[in-house]
Amino acid sequence: MIKNFKPAIAAAAVSLAMLSQMAVAAEEQFFPLISYRVGPYGSTGQPWFSGFIDYLNYVNLKEKGVNGVQMTYEECETEYNNAKGVECYERLKSKAAKSAGPLHTMSTGVSYALIDKSAQDHLPLAMMGYGRTDAVDGSVFPYAFPLVTTYQMQASAIIKFLKDKNGGSLAGKKIVYGGILLGSMQALLLAAAGFDDDEPPEFVRERNLILPVGDGKYLTLAMPLGFHVLPGVGRIATEFAMGGMKNPLKHIAALGNMLAETFNPVGNAGFSLQTLTPSVIDPLAALAENKDFTGKPIYKESFNAMNPTPGHTRAKDTATVWSKAISESLNFITGGTEYKPGMFSPTPDQIDYLIGQATGGVGRELGKVAQVGESSMTGEELPLYKVPLVGRFVGDTKGQAGESSKFYENVKQINAHELQYKGLIGDGRRAEAAEYLADNPAVRLIMAGNHAERAVQKLRAQKRDLIEQDANRSAIVAVDGQITAVMRQFNERANPLMQ
Repeated sequence: MIKNFKPAIAAAAVSLAMLSQMAVAAEEQFFPLISYRVGPYGSTGQPWFSGFIDYLNYVNLKEKGVNGVQMTYEECETEYNNAKGVECYERLKSKAAKSAGPLHTMSTGVSYALIDKSAQDHLPLAMMGYGRTDAVDGSVFPYAFPLVTTYQMQASAIIKFLKDKNGGSLAGKKIVYGGILLGSMQALLLAAAGFDDDEPPEFVRERNLILPVGDGKYLTLAMPLGFHVLPGVGRIATEFAMGGMKNPLKHIAALGNMLAETFNPVGNAGFSLQTLTPSVIDPLAALAENKDFTGKPIYKESFNAMNPTPGHTRAKDTATVWSKAISESLNFITGGTEYKPGMFSPTPDQIDYLIGQATGGVGRELGKVAQVGESSMTGEELPLYKVPLVGRFVGDTKGQAGESSKFYENVKQINAHELQYKGLIGDGRRAEAAEYLADNPAVRLIMAGNHAERAVQKLRAQKRDLIEQDANRSAIVAVDGQITAVMRQFNERANPLMQ
């Protein structure tokens, strides 16, 4: 643990050195700690902020403070979230204004959010190896202090190391190293913008250069198939390192999926049935696996095989009017009802997928036009990727679509945990069940997951009723907001526990 504390101790020591002269006139020196001990990067935040606090306590106890001035602090948890970082800053700045130590956010995203605010409030903002590189210009950023290194310096050091390892020349290797470095910088940029380690979705990160534009939104520039491999290698390796070297199999699988797609000229969902089947029957293989070519679920599955639901009741908000009508008709024609599935009861999204495959890009874009028109009349939220043409270049991780994909993946994993855990209990293997619970803490969310899933189902049914009754748009939007809130609250509990 002492080894992990070294960067924090160094930062604390530099901070005290900067303040040793001004501390003489103060009774105490206050350090606002805008920290993160939980969230996607909690594993790095815990030792860093603990080490910083331990060093302040050491100086107080061993050295009686700095020139007799005691070091004090107050900690505020951000979960590596930019908005929460600003909230913590506003909460602590009144105390900091009296006698402030440098703010160490250990987050590029939070630093960007605070760089203008800290200048207005005359509070020093330290950035040790992260933050804005151009803040080295003190005439423009008088209260920003990049310490030790910057991102550009780190990139230059990597290039210099590679050059030295290759006899002082990068001739013939610039494309390879440049591609890998581009992927590494992409991973760092997304982390700096406050994206979780699974945001944007893997298939988006794999195939595009991504530019965050704030509030969970981003722009994408597609890379040609094959040319995405070198950036992908750098990105996956950097994500693995930033995640504390956890889940190696997950990152190996991501690398393998990328390579599988590279050598399949029509694309596929990684290592899947679609990789093996002839292209002509790929749509049927995709429906069987419930994965489109990006690996994203095509339709909502009925989670309980012993209690199936009619296909039309599992429509996504983005399903077209005609697919909903076809789905409901097929269900009733084959003996189904509003509550019981018929012999053939596909979901509207399965029908939309087959229509899109049969009609090609023009058909898919026309379907999006219909969805835009329907959402404008009903008030339903339309994901950015469903906007014709524009959807190819923009994305959003904070809207209902982003929360929904994470929500159903979390519910699916927790349902799998529930089967394993209850199976062990039912067989009387309680010791193994206890061990499984210790290794998979997400098991504790079984009840919460079931409750959240039922709540979302009820809200979606309520929204369908409102739409059928031609209710006021504001009522539909309000229910949409409730659905998103339920999903987000559950995801915030489940994401840290998922492995």
